Amino acid sequence: MADEDKFYASGQRWITFATTMSRNASAADTYVAQTTSRNDGDDIKAFDQDWQDTLNRMTRGLRFSSAGRPSGPTRTLTCPSAAWPLP
Repeated sequence: MADEDKFYASGQRWITFATTMSRNASAADTYVAQTTSRNDGDDIKAFDQDWQDTLNRMTRGLRFSSAGRPSGPTRTLTCPSAAWPLP
């Protein structure tokens, strides 16, 4: 039988991590947007594309639909709810 207290504690740690990760990624995204909007050129476009790819990979695991499945990539960062299915 599963230990519900351990599942709950694990979920709380995940939510804390996801919140911190979301906050940090959002701050980094703000700085990247400022940098890329003030500069131009192929290197800046490549940097922006690489950042978008990185941001999408980092946040893919932090976003869950109401069905508990990962949602598609987006610039909007969200935190999973405590109701997502645990493995």
